Amino acid sequence: MTEHSLTPEQVAAYGLWLRREEHAPGTVEKYLRDIRAFAAWLDGRPVTRELAAAWKEHLLATSPAPSTPCWPPSTAFSAFWAWSTG
Repeated sequence: MTEHSLTPEQVAAYGLWLRREEHAPGTVEKYLRDIRAFAAWLDGRPVTRELAAAWKEHLLATSPAPSTPCWPPSTAFSAFWAWSTG
C-alpha cells in the first residue's frame, strides 16, 4: 500500500478543488482550517485509516461541544484525496 503524506501543496490544491466544486467561501475556510489542523497533528506522518481514526478520537476527547466535531477526513476531503492520490 502506498503511503501518502499531507503536504502544504495538497492543502492548497484541496482549497482550489473546494472552490471548483462551488462550496461557499465560509465552508472553504472551515474545511481548510480543519485540514490544516489535521496536517499539523499528523506532524509529517502519512495519512492512514488508523491515524484518521485517532484524529477523530482526539477531537472527540478534546472538543468542548457535546456534538461530534467536524473532522477533515470528511466526505469532501475523502473525495478530493481519492482523486488527488489516484
